[in-house]
Amino acid sequence: MSRHLTDAIIYKLHRYSDSSAVARAFTADFGKIKLFVPKAFSKKGGLLTCFPGILDFQMKESSDLCRFYAFTQKPEFYRFIDSHEIMIRLHFIFEVMDALYQEREKDGYLMKLITKIDNTNFRKAASFTVRHIFEKNGVLPDFNVCVGCGDENSTEGYVLGGEYFCGKCRHSGIRVSGAVMLFMKSAQVSELMKNLIINRENETEIISFFAQFYKSLYGKELKSASTLSFLL
Repeated sequence: MSRHLTDAIIYKLHRYSDSSAVARAFTADFGKIKLFVPKAFSKKGGLLTCFPGILDFQMKESSDLCRFYAFTQKPEFYRFIDSHEIMIRLHFIFEVMDALYQEREKDGYLMKLITKIDNTNFRKAASFTVRHIFEKNGVLPDFNVCVGCGDENSTEGYVLGGEYFCGKCRHSGIRVSGAVMLFMKSAQVSELMKNLIINRENETEIISFFAQFYKSLYGKELKSASTLSFLL
């Protein structure tokens, strides 16, 4: 067994008793882990989910349940819990991550993306973060070329069977609107992504695409996507 300090976000708490819980945390150095937290709930408030901080824990090689020592919140991230807009998008991000990532699958870049979300960029930053999760797991289609005809200049189309087809080759599947296509292609070029503006309507289309694409892969609904779309 080894004890560690790492940047982390506790994103889920399952109540075990009146005060204890089994927590799910995403860490910068060890990926997602599971912890037993003796005093997760208390009269003083206990642990807050989706709040970045420093996690002190002990890894157990013989078990996937780690030992919790302490979690120190970082004050600069009060912007997360003070913003309803940010929090609902964090729940969406973590639901996708929890479904796609394996236990202890490392992704320090994902932590950097999440901690860069703020009140000025939450639409674009959250969409880019979710796209990264799908891309890292090797399931995101290549939107640069239609697998049907090889067209590299299409501006919209459909995804079917995990592959992208332009509108000339397919007329059914998961629709890739012009806004979704522009986002997907811009995400590959930092300067284009920097200048891209995502409004409420664009974000709604992007979230809808991710939700439908996820369902086509895994046969399950993303609950947080429905909530997010309803509140947009």
